[in-house]
Amino acid sequence: MANLIKSVLGRPTGAVGDIVFRQMDGKTIVATRPGSFMPGIDEASVDRRSKFRFAVKLASAANGMDDIREIWDQNVDAGSPFQNLVKTNYPYVDADGLPGSYKLTPAGGFGTSTSLITVSPVAIEAELNPLGDNIGIDTAEEVSIRLLSLVYLYNPTDPNCPAYDFLVKASEDIPLQLASAVIFSVPLMNQDTEKYNLYQNRSVYFAVVTLDAEGNVVHFSTTFRNV
Repeated sequence: MANLIKSVLGRPTGAVGDIVFRQMDGKTIVATRPGSFMPGIDEASVDRRSKFRFAVKLASAANGMDDIREIWDQNVDAGSPFQNLVKTNYPYVDADGLPGSYKLTPAGGFGTSTSLITVSPVAIEAELNPLGDNIGIDTAEEVSIRLLSLVYLYNPTDPNCPAYDFLVKASEDIPLQLASAVIFSVPLMNQDTEKYNLYQNRSVYFAVVTLDAEGNVVHFSTTFRNV
């Protein structure tokens, strides 16, 4: 193993041939790849790999939303948004499915509640209860609100389909009001409906963001879901 003090390559990570690069305490560590490696085939090892693979795919889907990337980038100091989505949510997923604790947003979001969530092949609809005026939102700066949705599709009707898939959708921006309920309706496009109908079960994870006049995210909510 060696320390790379100065590198024309920037801050490399990963492997090139038999050489492995790692970042540690601001230094680039260079090591040789082990001559041979046999991944564990016991049930626990297989489950860990499946769980990690599932967490990565979920993070990749969530990371496809610009607002989600912006939230994680601005509110978590270390790592990329994708890396932090994987790290934060790995404890909450399993190899076969998704429990109810998946987090689209990092810690620090404001709480929300809903009186109605409807998910169908043609639209996602949610009625957000009044936010109230004690959650730190400044309506002089924050003028609109947007709903972000991650639809997790599983239990395919056709055995030739993937075991699960995802849809990510964002609503149109709605004028922000704190004292009244906010109703969102997100239409699904034809290709979304086709994918939706390939699966028997769906779980949808939501967050809302407030936006300034230029469309920049100011505040974000905790994650909520359909039940």
